[in-house]
Amino acid sequence: NGQDDDRDGSIDEGLNETCVVLTNLSLEPSTFTLGFGQAVATVPDLNGDGFQELLISTSRPPQSIDLESPETGKVALIDGATKEIQWVVEYGGDFGHSIAVGKDESGLDFWCPGAPSKEGDNDYFGRILCLDFEGSVLDSVSAQSDHGLGYWLSMTEGNQGTRLIVSEPL
Repeated sequence: NGQDDDRDGSIDEGLNETCVVLTNLSLEPSTFTLGFGQAVATVPDLNGDGFQELLISTSRPPQSIDLESPETGKVALIDGATKEIQWVVEYGGDFGHSIAVGKDESGLDFWCPGAPSKEGDNDYFGRILCLDFEGSVLDSVSAQSDHGLGYWLSMTEGNQGTRLIVSEPL
């Protein structure tokens, strides 16, 4: 829109690129069902075509989550230029309820989806996975929580590197 919408002194033209991707995106209904777009995150240009990629999840909306009764969630990587699905990762515990993207100290791009619901017979609720964009799990975090660890995620970068910010409802 050519405006400084967040009043930070910069014209926010980068937002238009993300909106173009979303408005031109068409997925088959069988790929994603309830909760499409629960979490969305832009990803650095992974394939060198000059366009950022996009992660989009399908997970139950917050008001529908029952931590005692988890459902499988999905996260898809969408090519920024072609708008095609590159891959889909599926996991339990309401996987993909939140997504954060970061870069490690060596420059490797990674993403962390939250799965805040109970998994199997565990006594805790919530798991956060950190994966590279080749599909390898770099780390997995869970805690003795009964409130849904990984319900909200964010990344921040500073002079001490990338930090994952994790929150859960009380």
